Amino acid sequence: MISRDNEILEKYSEDSYEKGGGCCCCKTWKKCLKWSLIGFFTFLLFLFILIWVIFPIIFMCTVSIQRFLIFPAFKEPSNPEYDNFEKYGATGVRNIYVTLRDLDDNSLISLGVWHVLPEKLINESLENQDFSFDDALNSTEHDVIIYCHGNSGTRIHTYPTYVVLREFFHVIAMDYRGYGDSSPNKPSEKSIVNDLIQFYQWVRSKTPAKIYVWGHSLGSSLSTHLVMKLNEMDIVPTGLALEAPFTTIRDEIALHPLGKVFAWLLYFDATIRDPLERNEFLFKTTHYILNVTCPVMIVHAEDDIIIPSSLGQKLYNSAKENNHLQSSQDMLTLHLIDAKYKLGHMKVTQYEKMPEYIEKWKEVCDKHNSGKG
Repeated sequence: MISRDNEILEKYSEDSYEKGGGCCCCKTWKKCLKWSLIGFFTFLLFLFILIWVIFPIIFMCTVSIQRFLIFPAFKEPSNPEYDNFEKYGATGVRNIYVTLRDLDDNSLISLGVWHVLPEKLINESLENQDFSFDDALNSTEHDVIIYCHGNSGTRIHTYPTYVVLREFFHVIAMDYRGYGDSSPNKPSEKSIVNDLIQFYQWVRSKTPAKIYVWGHSLGSSLSTHLVMKLNEMDIVPTGLALEAPFTTIRDEIALHPLGKVFAWLLYFDATIRDPLERNEFLFKTTHYILNVTCPVMIVHAEDDIIIPSSLGQKLYNSAKENNHLQSSQDMLTLHLIDAKYKLGHMKVTQYEKMPEYIEKWKEVCDKHNSGKG
């Protein structure tokens, strides 16, 4: 009886399968796969439109986003303590604030500054309770260098570079407006350069020593712009060093890792490059350097993916059109550092030969010093 019932059930199952056209589970699975694929490709299409259509249009129309791209003003390291030097392994350093005039609205602004003593004065500053940073600066015993950092971070996170530079200089490093604990005024190329001119004049009022200028990344364009403006005022710094520089922001934005995400778009110029220029985010280092009359040293790592060394080379080639820099073979120098050293964008000054490069650059500067700086 049981055997007969099993035969009937098996027959019924076979008939149901044939009439139904297959297993209902298979049908459900295929339907799920179909809608999953439709949902997946719909999401990809949405993502494509959002990233490569909507964002470029928003960027084109929004100055604040453009400003954030150029001046992100990230506080690195996080929770910075500008007076807590031990936290960052810094010695022979003081934290001060310099008050300047905002030429946009005639208000006063404050820039946070680190004064890093030359290496030879560190022990004296620690052992002598009467040691005066002001007196040390107001001397010709050690030259002075103004350091202009890149577009992210603060005066703290470039301390490893100061360690190299302090072998030769008093290092005076400020945070631009909108950075660190400087006044939160909106930064622009024009306003920062105006601040830098006043800052240079403040440094000059504090020291009779020779003043050099060093710029890294975005700071390389700002420092070159500064030196050009000073030259127009018949003020010539002793020397200018450009670390990981670029030619123009128009060139750099297309080669930056973030810019490459959009550079292939047919409307890349119309939505990204052109709006930056219309809103005066120019940074035309190739133009500024043609009006520099002090010796220039360019240093760049060949494995730099943020600002490719090809732009440093291109800037060097452009600078050759400056008749003053070509007046002597050593007025303009370029050091491209092999990629095997893995220095990237942030560690160029850690190269073992950097002190040698700086010393030779200083010798050239001393030789050609006009005495106007």
